[in-house]
Amino acid sequence: ALALGTSSEREYVDISFETRIDISEAKIKLQESLPSGFNIRSCAIIPEGAQSLNALINRAVYTIKCLLAREVSQAELDAWCSALMEMEKILIKKKTKKGFRERDIRKGIFSLNCKPVNDYALINADLLLSPEGSIRPEDVVEVLVSLGMPAAGGYMEVRRTGLYQCQGETCLNPMQVLSQVR
Repeated sequence: ALALGTSSEREYVDISFETRIDISEAKIKLQESLPSGFNIRSCAIIPEGAQSLNALINRAVYTIKCLLAREVSQAELDAWCSALMEMEKILIKKKTKKGFRERDIRKGIFSLNCKPVNDYALINADLLLSPEGSIRPEDVVEVLVSLGMPAAGGYMEVRRTGLYQCQGETCLNPMQVLSQVR
């Protein structure tokens, strides 16, 4: 599930049917029932006993548009992103039902690059997505701010641009994974 206020370019869903269906017909009928602007790009039958698509996904790529309090150079943004990526640990406090808990998020930030665009920092981040604890784009921005990035409070746009299953250096989208399961 996406965090409140986060948009997405690509999402995946598993749907179970009680009877066998024609996948092309199902795609047409599903598309007809969706609101304007939502498009089904592809459909596939998941083999019996295979993991759900959401269980396969362990990485998410985000584009974060963060309003800046002042103009910054590419060199400044590169320095803040590099400083974050060079950190061995990044401890954040997360509120739980039992109070606050410290968590190291550094190992879940796989890549990060930033560029200035007008009054904004455009940040691309490849982050861990896991039932045990995903890395939030907002936490990445908070760390960049702690390193000196002059974010203006109040405006940040987060867009998820991809979901992947990554093993080592190989990352596949869920439909690519599914095509290998057959």
